[in-house]
Amino acid sequence: MGSQLGAVLKVIIFLTIIAGAINYTQDHGMANPITWTTLKPDWGSSLQYIPAIIYGMLGFELVSAGSDEMNDPARDVPRAIFISGGIIILLYLFGTIAVLAAIPAGDINLVEILVDTLALFLGGTAAGDMLVVVLGVAALYTFFSNGVTWALGCNRAAAEAALEGELPRIFAIES
Repeated sequence: MGSQLGAVLKVIIFLTIIAGAINYTQDHGMANPITWTTLKPDWGSSLQYIPAIIYGMLGFELVSAGSDEMNDPARDVPRAIFISGGIIILLYLFGTIAVLAAIPAGDINLVEILVDTLALFLGGTAAGDMLVVVLGVAALYTFFSNGVTWALGCNRAAAEAALEGELPRIFAIES
């Protein structure tokens, strides 16, 4: 339940940022030009984003640890990966464009960018500032729910390996 709520909140946050960018650019224009030249990676400074990209991919393989609970894992796992992967790619792509639409590239800080963007799009009124705080807390919840889901998946994978004799039997004990 908690990880499902985290996923729903993450989609809500992405859609809020995307909608905010559409609204923001109507009055303010684009903060950064979006061209093929500006989208081309700069391998000097772009390497700093690799940890964020890797973090975003962690746990993708863990879904296979629950294959015993699926009716047709050979069909369901690839289907789920392609569907969810497509949704994730679209949300991250449009979310990134939304941030770049409003925040100059030189001002982007990986730690503060989410709240900065939400504050730019929604802040300025008491209700808007409260919504920024609520969505910021929701974002923190999504980070923790991702961590819990990942930990549960790792534990499930270790238990499966222990049941198959690939790890010591103690890892197969369930509480």
